[in-house]
Amino acid sequence: MKKRRGDRELAGDIVTLLNSEPDRVRHPDMKIRSLLQQAKDAGDGPLRMQYLGEAQKHIAKLDRARHGGLVSRLQGQVLALQGRGGDCRVAHVTPGESVIPESLQTPELLATLRAAAQAQGIDPTRLIVGSRRNSINPSTGQPEFYDYNGEDIEEVDVPAWSPQEIDDAGAMAYTEAAGEHNPELAQAVVSAAKNRLGVPGFSPNDNLSGIIRAPGQFQGINDPTSQPWRVSQFPTAMTQDETNTYNQYRDIARQTLSGQLPDNTGGATSFYTGTPSQKTLAGMMARSTPPVLTTNIGGFNFYKPRGR
Repeated sequence: MKKRRGDRELAGDIVTLLNSEPDRVRHPDMKIRSLLQQAKDAGDGPLRMQYLGEAQKHIAKLDRARHGGLVSRLQGQVLALQGRGGDCRVAHVTPGESVIPESLQTPELLATLRAAAQAQGIDPTRLIVGSRRNSINPSTGQPEFYDYNGEDIEEVDVPAWSPQEIDDAGAMAYTEAAGEHNPELAQAVVSAAKNRLGVPGFSPNDNLSGIIRAPGQFQGINDPTSQPWRVSQFPTAMTQDETNTYNQYRDIARQTLSGQLPDNTGGATSFYTGTPSQKTLAGMMARSTPPVLTTNIGGFNFYKPRGR
């Protein structure tokens, strides 16, 4: 059996991986996405603009013939991050259309809007900024919200999940479910993270990696004291048994994100082992009305906001 390596050796491995040429080839946008995240975290001001300037330099080096769609999406993110007051998305919209701030999105109003959309044959989730169901303009890679007027419109597939999002979803599945030897649970926890996209009350809610790694959201995730999470961050240092299990759960995560495996949680956005404490429930209620228990999988209770 392969001997587990020490923390110092593991740290050396990750530095080598991040700077390796094969990794830059597989993930040409890795450095750019890191700069964009730093720009987002920097807040408004000159530091954000400095990070965006560096990101634009790296975008300019990408081969448009090979990565045309990726370049368009990254340029859209650079433009979006120059927004004010928390605005961090750009979209194609029509004069006269209404944008509803989160402060006005009461359960009653949202229920009325969902009913109106469904009456017109429109999937309501396509109208939520940041939803994976948004129609995407094939020329710009940005979401579009035009009025279909009953037309039979050819839908454009949402851009594929980034390698970083798949890796983070795989690490989440491995951390939460591998110890339970429960592939169904892996599918469920990834579904819950995916379901937070575009949902008001969660921050961030516009990208899967940000959702998974957000502090205090998922126990054991992004936590250096969590042994499964630490192992998942250093795949080359895994034992053969760990590698086989990690690859199995990463594939479950990939299939869940692509839709090959369905959401088996009933639309849940949160999960807990056992029953949440009153403090936890109060935090969930601060985002919406009292949460609804949707299912129990592998000893985990799954919840969604009421009215969702």
